[in-house]
Amino acid sequence: MDHYFYNIYYQMAPGKLGQALMSCRTGINVTVPTEESLPSVFCGKSGMMIKLPKGSLNAVKVRDGFGKAIPVRSISKNCNYQLFQMKTGHIILIASFQSCQIAFVDGCFALSLQFQHAGHGMGEVSALCYAGGKPKPTSQPETPTTREVTSSTLSTVIPVDVSATICNKDGMSVVLPRGPWWGIRVKDLSGKEIIVTSVVAERCHYELSLHLEKRIFTTTYTGCFVEQLASTFQATLEHFFVVTWWL
Repeated sequence: MDHYFYNIYYQMAPGKLGQALMSCRTGINVTVPTEESLPSVFCGKSGMMIKLPKGSLNAVKVRDGFGKAIPVRSISKNCNYQLFQMKTGHIILIASFQSCQIAFVDGCFALSLQFQHAGHGMGEVSALCYAGGKPKPTSQPETPTTREVTSSTLSTVIPVDVSATICNKDGMSVVLPRGPWWGIRVKDLSGKEIIVTSVVAERCHYELSLHLEKRIFTTTYTGCFVEQLASTFQATLEHFFVVTWWL
């Protein structure tokens, strides 16, 4: 008799994870992958190693805060990933706990992966590694360096310092403190706040990522609500936008 199956990892004790393979009879004919075709996660002091089934390196992707799948090969250099294939065909992904897209949730470092089963289509796995000790407190999240706020209408908003903004040729990024993805909003040209949903992000060329437990918001210079202003004191142009977030 064929079975449905589900591979699950769970916390047994601080620093120890258990693994269980659950199965249920289906009553119909299905193909059940063998144990060696299931992902395995190995946790270290400063990172994790994930062993994936045989498949294509190009199909290995990580998910960002919006659930968008990003090919690991395209960001491995900048995000401190190591991706290679064993002689057996199995794929190894090594990530530091400081790598892009790794989240810290309930005392665990978490990374969501998408991969390809050889002959079994696409698969997904959430790699979890316990950080050790007590979960980090969330009641007092870090905030970036702040400046004095003179407008009373902004008295409840923590401004992002210029040093927290990263500029490049095609766009800019701003580093925000830890918090929920739904708490990030942009202001349109009339001052109205708009929640940055996945639909808004795709339409407006925004991108959200997570690094060192901080949220990074990126937009191109052609993104929605980005204005171009001539500087009063310099013969250059300044790009800017207003972002607010909730802690």
